[in-house]
Amino acid sequence: MSAGVDMNEYLDLFLQETEEQLTILEAEIGKLQADPTDDRIGSIFRAAHTIKGSSRAMGFANYADLTHEFENVLFKVRDRSLVVTPEIADCLIQTVDIMLGGKEMLAETGQDIATYPELVDMLNAFAAGASGGVSATKSTKKQVVTWPSEVIKTLNALPTLAGIYEIRVELDETCGMKYVRMFMAISAINGCGEILWANPVQEKLEAEEFDFEARFLVALNANPVDVSKSLSAIGEVKSVDVTPYTPADEGIKVQPENTPAVMETMVERGNDRRQADRRAPEAKRESSQTIRVDVSLLDNLMNLVGELVIDRTRLSQIGANIAAKASSGEEVESLAETVGHIGRVTSELQEEIMRARMLPIDTVFQRFPRLVRDLSRNLGKKVEMVIEGGETEVDRSVIEGISDPLIHMIRNSVDHGLESSAEERIAVGKPEVGTVRLTAKHKDNAIWVEIIDDGRGIDPHRLRAKAVEKGLMSAEAASRLSDRDAQMLIFHSGFSTAKEVTDVSGRGVGMDIVRSNIMAMGGLIDLESTVGVGTRFILKLPLTVAIMGGLLSRVSDVDYVMPIGSIIETLAIDAQPITKVGRQPVIILRGQTVPILKLRNVFKVPGSFTKESADNYVVVVGSAEQKVGLVVDRLLGEQEVVIKSISKYCGELPGISGATILGNGRVALIVDVNSVLEVTRGFENGC
Repeated sequence: MSAGVDMNEYLDLFLQETEEQLTILEAEIGKLQADPTDDRIGSIFRAAHTIKGSSRAMGFANYADLTHEFENVLFKVRDRSLVVTPEIADCLIQTVDIMLGGKEMLAETGQDIATYPELVDMLNAFAAGASGGVSATKSTKKQVVTWPSEVIKTLNALPTLAGIYEIRVELDETCGMKYVRMFMAISAINGCGEILWANPVQEKLEAEEFDFEARFLVALNANPVDVSKSLSAIGEVKSVDVTPYTPADEGIKVQPENTPAVMETMVERGNDRRQADRRAPEAKRESSQTIRVDVSLLDNLMNLVGELVIDRTRLSQIGANIAAKASSGEEVESLAETVGHIGRVTSELQEEIMRARMLPIDTVFQRFPRLVRDLSRNLGKKVEMVIEGGETEVDRSVIEGISDPLIHMIRNSVDHGLESSAEERIAVGKPEVGTVRLTAKHKDNAIWVEIIDDGRGIDPHRLRAKAVEKGLMSAEAASRLSDRDAQMLIFHSGFSTAKEVTDVSGRGVGMDIVRSNIMAMGGLIDLESTVGVGTRFILKLPLTVAIMGGLLSRVSDVDYVMPIGSIIETLAIDAQPITKVGRQPVIILRGQTVPILKLRNVFKVPGSFTKESADNYVVVVGSAEQKVGLVVDRLLGEQEVVIKSISKYCGELPGISGATILGNGRVALIVDVNSVLEVTRGFENGC
């Protein structure tokens, strides 16, 4: 790069790429000790190497040096000369933590990180200790068993080995694009002869799964000195060795009669590999047709699509009104056809933009194995984290909203849910290692996320006692609670069963925040728990929080929208007799007492403006554990609406989460079901 180039111009791109690679490191490094598969080690190694190369290119030498030492340890692990012990795992995790913090500092200041001599010394010690007792063995192994046994036997069967050479190409460790340089070397070798075999093989070279060195078995038809000079002239090639092939096994007998066929086979294999080498860059270009797009651009596109959705609905209504008033004709039919076409195109555009905003939920899930690992060590528990359905895609707005709730719930599962010790689990017939399972799936046009543990379960008797102790309800009221209702007390604000306050839990915050955040996104939370067996939390989340399906209703002259995901059923108010429990009006719905609220009273709607105003319908909203019936005048039907924030214009309005513009131009208020449920929560808990 020329001296006049300002590297700050590339800082954003560097930070984006580093963020992606650090995400991989954070997700995989915690699993390395328990499951050191080749794929995982390769993934971690590639991510670290990418960060190192780009850091050097940006001039962040300290960041690159730290990553290089980290990479050295990984190379030993990948080479099977180092076993990941708890000490090594801790050191690697600590390094990733510093790399994460260093990335944030680079983003804020644009300056390189400080040096970490103690950590670097520790990494060097692990790498050096691994190589101390195996260097001689490894060296011998490389000289004797460089090629597959069938290749060695085939070559040793030839009458003469003249023209067969081993070529070793070593790249500079600062090389940022290893495969590109190695491909240039491969092309140069193919110009001087035929590559019969490569170590590593082509697939690993393409994936950059090699440590700056590759060896080739070549049938040369050029001067070896010229070949060496040609390869050495390639940029970032550190050293080149061209040596005649020496038989690895002198005991194999020569079989002259097979010579032509054998050599032909080897040459054909070399030709095939050379063609693969030549096709590889083109294949790579075809498989990476992606570009980076700023998130704000996607947000703006989503807002514009939202406006189109509003106009589509309005245009459809205008078209229907014109068709109803005008006599049938060619113009009316053309208008109806055009309106229909615009509706279809807008729907498809909306779906495509939503797909562009979709991210695999694993972007959130992948941080939790590390969280569980740290928590289990802090609490002295043995815990296994199982993740399923990480590929499930969800809108980025939902991704942002569920991160904190999931952290609270997983911490609670490890701390409260699982038994205190392995001995306690064994005593009740469970394996000593507890399991926390995190799953995601598409179901009923929503995302279902479940957090399941095989711990002690939620004891309803203990919760009843705690509620009475905290003065949340009387002993008589607590005794009337069903086991399920008692378990749902964990969502009550300030409620905690922890015996002492720790860094993990016990301050009475968490689950009430979880519930509020989930319902603020238009989702629901439920739980199933059996004492001694375990607990399952179920989160039902919308696919997106920007556009939602809602039930449009009217009270007096004001329109309200209730999220479809929160609606359980609707019924005519005269279909169920209204009674009172104390001063609270209720209806009995399939044996369950459901409090009812008139929206005109909740929102203090002014007196009737139309003759049609009357309390005619009940919309039952909530979740399985808590329901409330909202009384409205009219039901206007289901409609897809675009959520608009009104807080910056009106401030926070209790019971209202936003607004939307309807097809007729009217503004409808979106009901915050969670806030409405708070009104009746005291009644539900027996207060």
